[in-house]
Order: sequence, then structure tokens, then C-alpha cells
Amino acid sequence: MVALATAGCRWHAWGVQDLSLVAALVLAGAAVTAGVDWLAVNFNRQRIEEIAKPLTMVWLIALVFVIDVEPAGARLWFFLGLLCGLVGDVLLLPRMGKVMPALIAFLAGHAAYIVGLASVGIEDRPFVIGMAAAALGVIVLGLPIVSAVKGTPLQMPVNAYLAVVATMAAMAYATQRPALWIGAVLFVLSDVLLGRDRFVSPKPDQRVFVHMLYHVGQLLLVLGLSVAST
Repeated sequence: MVALATAGCRWHAWGVQDLSLVAALVLAGAAVTAGVDWLAVNFNRQRIEEIAKPLTMVWLIALVFVIDVEPAGARLWFFLGLLCGLVGDVLLLPRMGKVMPALIAFLAGHAAYIVGLASVGIEDRPFVIGMAAAALGVIVLGLPIVSAVKGTPLQMPVNAYLAVVATMAAMAYATQRPALWIGAVLFVLSDVLLGRDRFVSPKPDQRVFVHMLYHVGQLLLVLGLSVAST
């Protein structure tokens, strides 16, 4: 994420408009706090993580308001998606550990993204391809999670979450905006790694990669709302 911020303000290769100075500064703030969060996770600095991770989302929420969004109506839904992500992040902090409420918050966030992506516009054939790929991904990567929570109170929420996440990724691909669908894929990978860590086999050493995928994925989703002129 830091590399993305320091690469300059030109995003045409991603189909994204050049960033204004204000947007570039907000992006730089997000990059710095994300980098601090990743280091805090890597070196197990919990107090720093508790500040840096939510603050990164605050920067991304600010970013969605300082970029040119096309269509304008998608801004509200992506703001709600990011806000739900912020709430989920706080609930999942080591000090909190509120898995079920966090799952509900993230589920609501993905639902908001789906509405926002629908307002961007989706193409039928890419959506079918995206749903097929997402379904395959859920079967291959998500089945161990489904098996691990079977018969527990988390079974239905987790199953619903995987279905909504798959739909979100498919819709992002169907927009045919590279930043949107790449961001969605990274976001889904973050969710899968987190789910496997929480419910299948804990791997604390992977937490930093979960945070990296999550932050970069959310960033690309935001930037994907701004379309470069041709």
C-alpha cells in the first residue's frame, strides 16, 4: 500500500482518474497508518495495532469523499461499506474479540458494496463468469471453514457471509473496472485467510498478510469508483 501511494498520482493503467493533491495526501495518510499497522502486527505491538488499523479505515472513508466518483450515487454505498468495515475492525481487535458482531458488521459492509457495485453497472457475461469463479473459490478455499463451523451458532452467518462475499466479487468483476475487481479479489482472500485462521487452524504468522490484503483491497475498491477519461 505504501508503494501504491508513493508511485505517484497517476492511475490510468488501473482505469482510475489522476488524484487531486488533497486525495493524494489522504491516500498518503492511509498508506502510512496501514504500514504502521502491518509492522505492529508483525512485531506483536497490540496497542499500536488498536490505533493504526481503525485509523487506516478512517483515512479510506475520507478518501471516498475527496475523489471524483462515477456514478455519484455509489459514494454513499461505499461509504457505508467502509464504515461497516471500520466497525468490524474494532470488534475484531485482540482486546475485543467479538467474532459474531464483527461478522455481522462485515456482512452488512459487503451488502453495501453490492448495492454500490450495482449502481456502477454490471455486464451480464462477466457476471456469470465471475460467479462461476467465485463459486469455485468458495468450494476450494471456503469449504474447510464451512466444515469447521458446522453445527455451531456460526454456521448460518458464515455460510451467508461466504455467499455474499462471492456475489460481491462477481459483481466487482462484472463492472469491468480493474481496480474494483482486483480490490474485491484481495478483500475476499483476506476474508478467507482470516476465516481459516479463526475457525480451521490458527496461524498467527499470517495475520500481517490478512491486514495487507484487506487494506490494499479496500483501497482499490475506493479508487475503482473514479474512472479515467479516455
